[in-house]
Amino acid sequence: MVEQVMLKETVEMIRINHQSVFDLLDVPFYQEDFVFFPKLALALGEAVEMTTEKASKIGVLSEIIHLSSKIHLMIAEDTPTVQKERQQMQLPILVGDLLYGRFINYLTVHNLEQYLPLYLQYLKNLNSNAANSLREQTAWQKDKFAHQVEMLAAMTVEVFVLASAEERRELLSAKAKQMVTEKLPAWVEKKIMSLAELESLAETEKI
Repeated sequence: MVEQVMLKETVEMIRINHQSVFDLLDVPFYQEDFVFFPKLALALGEAVEMTTEKASKIGVLSEIIHLSSKIHLMIAEDTPTVQKERQQMQLPILVGDLLYGRFINYLTVHNLEQYLPLYLQYLKNLNSNAANSLREQTAWQKDKFAHQVEMLAAMTVEVFVLASAEERRELLSAKAKQMVTEKLPAWVEKKIMSLAELESLAETEKI
């Protein structure tokens, strides 16, 4: 199935030498972290009659941006020791940036550069919100993960609008909001602890 193919691509994206994000970071990952955006892209692609192959490539792009954004947003604000600073600040920054680089490479290899401005605008808005929240100590920081998922889902809609037609925006937006509403409450139910576990998930018939 297409979902399994996309998940296998993600597995390769998060390998880092002989390790992975699971080994290097103290960040909790869940099944939805790896399957939500691929499924969203396939649903949006079907709605605009886009080829499954192209929709799946967009799904991988949004998936990698989601993981890199999550890693950056989980960077600790207080690291009292050198070891904790490395584990909770330096490594997440480096790994998150590495995923950004792999996102750019994937986008270029698959000739999807026309969507780069939309992803860059998403990153600009997300980081601006995070910076403003930290500076002003507002409530957004407490709900940052849900906000990040909602923002990226809305941005993914814009990618499919750009790839199809302006009049599809309302339909696609409604579909994306419905999927976010359905999945967010139970997002943390199924934790993924290792790359081997994620690889096993990629071999299952139904995700």
